[in-house]
Amino acid sequence: MTMSVCADAIDSSRSEDARAALPPTMTPHAIAVLFQRADLALYGDAWRDFLLWANIGPVIGSDHGADGDAASRMRRAFEEWFAFDCEIDERGKTPFDLAARYRFNVTRDIDRSEYANLRRVSASNRASWFRILSAEAVRGVLMLEDLASDQLYEVRDRRLAGELDGVRGGSLVARIAMSHGEWRLVGEPLHMSRRGEANRAHVRFCQLLNVRQPRFADLVRFFHGRDAGRHVGYDVLRDYERAHGVETIWAKLSRGLM
Repeated sequence: MTMSVCADAIDSSRSEDARAALPPTMTPHAIAVLFQRADLALYGDAWRDFLLWANIGPVIGSDHGADGDAASRMRRAFEEWFAFDCEIDERGKTPFDLAARYRFNVTRDIDRSEYANLRRVSASNRASWFRILSAEAVRGVLMLEDLASDQLYEVRDRRLAGELDGVRGGSLVARIAMSHGEWRLVGEPLHMSRRGEANRAHVRFCQLLNVRQPRFADLVRFFHGRDAGRHVGYDVLRDYERAHGVETIWAKLSRGLM
């Protein structure tokens, strides 16, 4: 192989690594901002529901808390939950689903192939507690085991693989999804640990919350809730379809209220 061919292969690899899992307009933060402007009532209801699900105090959950870092972490956790887990109609559609449709049909800042990719992201995303089997900075990949399902995933994330290079048996609590044919992180990790105690820590988590396959809000509650360790049994009281109606939301987005 000639040097020029080698260089082309390296440049191609770098180009693939640089391709983001989500376009800038479809990050959890961008989606939260879009819906906050389009339907503040729905956004506010979702925020209050999240605080109840995760049992987070309203002071910590606001920007006025004494711990600015804690407030930022909770805001990011809410935005991820809102984008991917907050079902806003009876068909199970999430803000991520509606935002993808909006960006494709109305603003047209994503093309058909990117829209298809975003639909795959929506269908495949999962948040869980993973055991780190390996992390390789050179390849930019992590091999993860989902401790809830025992499934294995090769996840591409060069930055995180560099931070965790060489770790074996550590913990990663995060959300992954299939994007552009590869598993990628689609949110900020909720928890990372280099210590080889992932299995023991996960067993403790399952025992304390009495769950085997946790939801994202359960994971947030375990690490940051006021009563971490109590079983999460709160049922959402609001019916988003009745209160707001997904077509009403879509109409607001279509009118350009963003």
